[in-house]
Amino acid sequence: MKLSRIISSVASIFNPGKLNLADKRILITGCDSGYGFSLALWCKEQGMQVTACCLQPESSPGRSRLSENGIETVGLDLTSVDSINSIRKIVQQKFESKGLDYLVNNAAFLVFGEATWQTQTQVNRQIQVNMTGPLELMKICFPSLVKSKGRIINMISNCTDCPLPTLAVYTASKAGLKNLTIGMRPELSKYGVQMILVNPGDAPFHTQLCTGQLPHYQAMRREMAPAHANILGDYFFRCQEKFTTLFPSCDVMQLQDPGFYRTMHTVLTARQPAPEYENGELVTRIIFGMIRMMPAFLADRARLALTKLPQYIKN
Repeated sequence: MKLSRIISSVASIFNPGKLNLADKRILITGCDSGYGFSLALWCKEQGMQVTACCLQPESSPGRSRLSENGIETVGLDLTSVDSINSIRKIVQQKFESKGLDYLVNNAAFLVFGEATWQTQTQVNRQIQVNMTGPLELMKICFPSLVKSKGRIINMISNCTDCPLPTLAVYTASKAGLKNLTIGMRPELSKYGVQMILVNPGDAPFHTQLCTGQLPHYQAMRREMAPAHANILGDYFFRCQEKFTTLFPSCDVMQLQDPGFYRTMHTVLTARQPAPEYENGELVTRIIFGMIRMMPAFLADRARLALTKLPQYIKN
């Protein structure tokens, strides 16, 4: 038995108010990089039985490293019916007899761009990955979660309650997940399943969520009507320049954010967890909180100032 598991077992004896994580079964989506990747490694260190869902192939850097650390990885594309059917079979085989203790809906997809620019495919993918996909996974895992009296942890975002320009679609999809969770919480509580919302924080320069925006802008431009393009002038291309260079590609790494791991430890071990948790810098919480309390005309100016978008000049 690893030292971390021994410590966890001993701690549970002297602290009966906390759940013992050793050998608990957890399924996490979006484990290719960022918070999902980091959480999978951390949960493994706690002695948990981790199943990490990844979009990328087995040879990808993140998935390879998880496998090297003894974590079982499975492929999952929340926009693919075939992939969802495949994960359904895996869940039935792995968890329906012994149960699933935790489901973490962490997978996310983001496109920077005004809502009227984005293609139907881009909009649909954000809704599927960020809201309807998690719902489908909750339905698939429902019997296993009931068996273990488990809990569902749905990841939201700093901007879920404070929508920002160029993130309107992403924010709407995450707000949908939040309201879905709030509405489902009393539905599932009678079965002994707890639902928790977590804002894990903000690490745009250390995850792959915000990178790779150039193909999105190329797709937007291809499908944009000439009349629409004429209105935008060079504003579209200046936004493209901003968002395709602001977040360069980064290596897959385990995030160094003690607050995130403290938050997740509480979420996983508290016998009576709170309905929502937030990790992040105090200054970010203050700024977003102030914007939410402002009159609309001031809040809109603050949102524009926060995103530092290029100035639009009418033709």
